[in-house]
Amino acid sequence: MPPNNIISALIAEAFQRQGLQLPQERVASLSMHLRTQLVANAGFITIMPNSMLKFCSRQWALKALPIELGIESRHVSIITLKHRTFSPVVQLFIEHAREVAKSLAQRK
Repeated sequence: MPPNNIISALIAEAFQRQGLQLPQERVASLSMHLRTQLVANAGFITIMPNSMLKFCSRQWALKALPIELGIESRHVSIITLKHRTFSPVVQLFIEHAREVAKSLAQRK
């Protein structure tokens, strides 16, 4: 992850709690696609949310290392403007996002 964002700060705190220094970055990107490509094809490692790993682990033959960072899951919200009508695409996106969230919650 690039420095100066909330996820990087959480990762740095997790390493500090264990008395470890952060590994030196070779590539920094917010692009999950790029990071997944580098892990799958170029011998890199990365940190990604479990939800992302579940969606791409089979396709890319990825495996999670048995490391607990102690980072709590973050809440995600859909935010809209008041008194605005949703387009059909937005309505469909919200419906699918809710279905995915429910299925992930049931797995726990």
